[in-house]
Amino acid sequence: MKSESSSTKGNIYQQHFQTYSISKYRRGLPHAHTVFQLLGVPDHKDKPNLANWIDKYITAEYPSALSDSVDPVQINRHNLYVHHVSTSMTHKCYCVTQDGKCKRGYDSLVCVPTTSFDEKGFPIYRRRKQEDLRIVPNVREIVIDWDGKNFYSK
Repeated sequence: MKSESSSTKGNIYQQHFQTYSISKYRRGLPHAHTVFQLLGVPDHKDKPNLANWIDKYITAEYPSALSDSVDPVQINRHNLYVHHVSTSMTHKCYCVTQDGKCKRGYDSLVCVPTTSFDEKGFPIYRRRKQEDLRIVPNVREIVIDWDGKNFYSK
């Protein structure tokens, strides 16, 4: 396990600390469990501002199409992100309970117009369309910057 402190100015990567461990199970490839404590996140008691912050940086929605007038570099980044969401960030249920339900809650048929919180304080992510219901929550910029390497092996 490694822990480090860093701060990059002006983006989501401003962080107080980062901790991670690398694991390898018999049935799979090595993978990382990562925790970031970011700077500038609203207090957990301020639910409306925290929900707005989550909607700004964390998504559980399938990427929308870009217009043709966007910079080619942005189009390439967007296409890379769409590829990673399609191949790695869409939940495939391997954890079905005895009554046929997904243990992770991805069998919901109800769209969620805005992020909110359950009774335990966990986020219920915004998913506005049917195609969003199986998208694993992720941070778009991190998926692009890491080229999806944290999520699957090429």
